[in-house]
Amino acid sequence: MKQVRPIGRVAGVFAATGSPSSPHEFVTQAVEALAFDAAGIRGDLHAGLTRRSGPREPWLPRGLTLRNDRQVSALCPAELAAIARGLDLPALPPEWLGGNLLVEGLVALSAIAPGSRLAIGGGWGGTGRFDGSAVLR
Repeated sequence: MKQVRPIGRVAGVFAATGSPSSPHEFVTQAVEALAFDAAGIRGDLHAGLTRRSGPREPWLPRGLTLRNDRQVSALCPAELAAIARGLDLPALPPEWLGGNLLVEGLVALSAIAPGSRLAIGGGWGGTGRFDGSAVLR
């Protein structure tokens, strides 16, 4: 039995920009396109090969240098809508959560295991050789 791979669609792209001199140091905005390199999204505040430990790692000392494994944040419109309903909000825009990719059509995107690969772009369609633009891990 052949495994059918889910196919989604990138419905929006966003970048976290800002500067220490800005009153709002972290602002996520919709952009036309994203440029990637080994450190993540060029110009995004989450980019970098390393990051400092913080409140997400309470078992580590603050400020410890770690490998940056969270360079890109992908969100799903259906899951955002469910969260908004649960919070009694009319909507929950991806910008509010610092999302970079809005991916529709993948069921339970947030449940995809860390280290999974998402192939983006091209005419691949889940079969044969990938001919697209990027593979995100």
